[in-house]
Amino acid sequence: MNFAKDIRSNRIAMLSFCLICQSFQAEGIVRNYSAVVSPVVQLLMERNVNIIQMPCPESLFGGLENGLAREPRSYKKYDTQRFREHCKTIADQTLQTARTLVHHGFEIATVLGVEFSPSCAVSYQYEGRTVHRKGIYFELLEQLFETEGITTKFIGVNRSGTKTAVRQLCELLDPQLSLGLG
Repeated sequence: MNFAKDIRSNRIAMLSFCLICQSFQAEGIVRNYSAVVSPVVQLLMERNVNIIQMPCPESLFGGLENGLAREPRSYKKYDTQRFREHCKTIADQTLQTARTLVHHGFEIATVLGVEFSPSCAVSYQYEGRTVHRKGIYFELLEQLFETEGITTKFIGVNRSGTKTAVRQLCELLDPQLSLGLG
């Protein structure tokens, strides 16, 4: 094997599960993308960023069979000790993956969440109105990354309007192009 010709990208994006598989969303809430949130995934592919799909805390909670047939639930319904412990286990596993990648010279360029998700929101929840609050899994994951010293940009994707997330990704991945210098 000739390792000198290895052309792999060293940049990685860690994505909430449903950004690549809308089938794992709670029933009745998929409105804009039937399978993949394509503007985000396409941009990552165009910029040669590796994609890691993180586990879906909600669909795995109580078993996959129950998770796939779940109704939408609010942050408050998920905010239990048992669900937090479940999310902590998944966040620990995700941290181990990130830690190993960084140790081997890879860059965690970004972690992408899904706004309004009780688990994976980066900034926003809906509780009769929009409130600033992270999802339970992302709250724990960001704390673990910070404690571990893994610095990366957490970006929230609003599935009903991806332009802000795509702009933030462009600025992050191609700062010279975003400034009009490239």
